[in-house]
Amino acid sequence: MRAALEVIAERGYRGASLAAVAERVGLTQKYNAMRPAIVQTFSALLGESVTEEHPARAYFTERYAGVRAGMAGVLRAEYGDRLPSGLTPERAAPLLVAVLDGLQYQWLLDPESVDMASAFRDFLTLLGEGDD
Repeated sequence: MRAALEVIAERGYRGASLAAVAERVGLTQKYNAMRPAIVQTFSALLGESVTEEHPARAYFTERYAGVRAGMAGVLRAEYGDRLPSGLTPERAAPLLVAVLDGLQYQWLLDPESVDMASAFRDFLTLLGEGDD
């Protein structure tokens, strides 16, 4: 959320982009590629936390609630109450988070075949964000 506010402050409400916010918080292939062990650990803990008694369950539940809310805020700042697709920011936010997490898993399994940065840009194009 802080990164979104910084980008909006620098570029203005309409000049901010999701790509700029993602880059600001380190959601680029270059950044994650430099720390695969941290991404692996996060992914393993996340997967295990879905069981009822796991000690990290509350952390990940709260984290994802906050991440979805933050992404909805970024989407609202970029698009207003409706994205070009007609979805509200709150309905699109879980999809955005799912894409980011899914790309990380795919990259961990096959880093030579999955270009996270390009795939994320492609997803932004689907939202109406890209230059294509």
